[in-house]
Amino acid sequence: IQEAIIDFTKCLELASRTREPPFILQVWYRLGQAYHRIHRYEDALRDYTDFIHRCESAGEQGLDGLSKGLVARGKTYQALFELDKALKDMNRANELTEESNPYYLCCRASVYVWKNDKQKAE
Repeated sequence: IQEAIIDFTKCLELASRTREPPFILQVWYRLGQAYHRIHRYEDALRDYTDFIHRCESAGEQGLDGLSKGLVARGKTYQALFELDKALKDMNRANELTEESNPYYLCCRASVYVWKNDKQKAE
């Protein structure tokens, strides 16, 4: 995973020197994933937040990525036991998808379980 982080970082560095290619959004997301997997949660939060901001800037084109980024950042907040922040991201992702993504609903339910809110978890 460390090699992936190096490659993703290099890719972002090279892309910043030119007009950003369309795939660059996914690099921010993948870098966040890599950091999350090795428990470097603060780094993951930074990259997921960058990804989210870039998706918001992309408007309609970024909507799918936005909800995906919110769930990923929410899971990172959950790993840090920052459950209110996790829930905020999970709620927003579910609102964006009109409560229609089963995985996002399960992720939110997981946060409610961690908060010991069994009624909302069901």
